[in-house]
Amino acid sequence: MATRDRELRELLFLQQLSVAAASTMQRDELLALVIGQTTGAMEADVCSLYLYDSVRAGLVLTATNGLNQSAVGKVVMRPGQGITGAVAASRQPLSIADVSGDPRFKWIEGVDQKRFTSM
Repeated sequence: MATRDRELRELLFLQQLSVAAASTMQRDELLALVIGQTTGAMEADVCSLYLYDSVRAGLVLTATNGLNQSAVGKVVMRPGQGITGAVAASRQPLSIADVSGDPRFKWIEGVDQKRFTSM
């Protein structure tokens, strides 16, 4: 039953995200909606979105609702770099309760905050 409940929650999340995405054509509004919906669905305090930029050959911090906003568009992670880059390179989801003990974690000065420990 727990699996079925989770599947239903995931489908509802996708449906809500689709409706929200269809309601705007502005990129910044769409990114804010994605971040907001994902934060709620994951029951998280913060959500950040990295998108691959072929010109910069890396994952660019594109939106966040809890990290330093001045870093948006400036932070670039290479595929394989840090946990974010490792997930992108493997194309597999990953959940880590406490990143402080993970050797892949890359602290980004001025962006990351010690109070956020999971990914």
